[in-house]
Amino acid sequence: MSKEEQIEKMRTWFFENYDDPANLLPYESKEGGYIPIFGDLQYTSDILFEQFSDEFDTDTIQILINELGELNQWSPLPDEIWYGDENYSDIVFYDTDVIVSNTLQAFENIEKQIAIVEAMDEYSDDFLRMLFARVYAVIESFLFDYALNYSLENIEETLLILDTIKYIKKDSITLQEIYKLKEAENLHDDVDSLIKEKLSYNFLQIVWHRFDDVRKLYKKLGFDIKTEELKNHLNIRNDIVHRDGRRRKDMSEYHDINRELIEKIIKESRKIIEDINYTNKIDF
Repeated sequence: MSKEEQIEKMRTWFFENYDDPANLLPYESKEGGYIPIFGDLQYTSDILFEQFSDEFDTDTIQILINELGELNQWSPLPDEIWYGDENYSDIVFYDTDVIVSNTLQAFENIEKQIAIVEAMDEYSDDFLRMLFARVYAVIESFLFDYALNYSLENIEETLLILDTIKYIKKDSITLQEIYKLKEAENLHDDVDSLIKEKLSYNFLQIVWHRFDDVRKLYKKLGFDIKTEELKNHLNIRNDIVHRDGRRRKDMSEYHDINRELIEKIIKESRKIIEDINYTNKIDF
């Protein structure tokens, strides 16, 4: 294995298990920072040396530490304990045309709400921040719903493709689950249900505002999407969701959100839908 392959292996493992606290955790200035609800925050070097010191040499590990920032602290990602009571088979599966239509309607509603909010005085800043965060919620939901439902509609093609995506956590079918199928009255329906459940589990493990990973996933499915504006303003989304809109670097200040900024990310979100829904797919 070359040095580049070793680094890529470590990087893939790292982002399958850890994320920037800003993406996951609530922030409480009185408590001194992020509240580590998924496990203690850890430094880059501590994580990588503990995991890989027996497998790779120090210099190779240090290259990735330098890339990620040695003094950065990271939060463990939530594991299956946090989803233990979730019944993935209860997820609603829509036709992809319905997903597109509902998402476009949501953006239209947000644009109408902007006009109403701008006429308000005392609370307009708060509501604009809420609408900004809602755009991210809508496009993240779309990206999850469309990828999941498209994969199920094209299951024979996409299962092999999804199996090549390193950052998707695999939820294998157990022998017990296979054994239960022998009792099925309708084997075809039960197999379909099991596939839906397993695929849903895998897709729910993805952080859908990790837009670089999401772009790679859609590329695998045959769609080339652009997410630059969403990435560029992701820190604002994180501050609104996790810090009530206060700036991460100065908790005494709020982000100022205006109509133009919200419309800019709506425009890119619509372009994502257009690129997925109306342009020619890339061949598998």
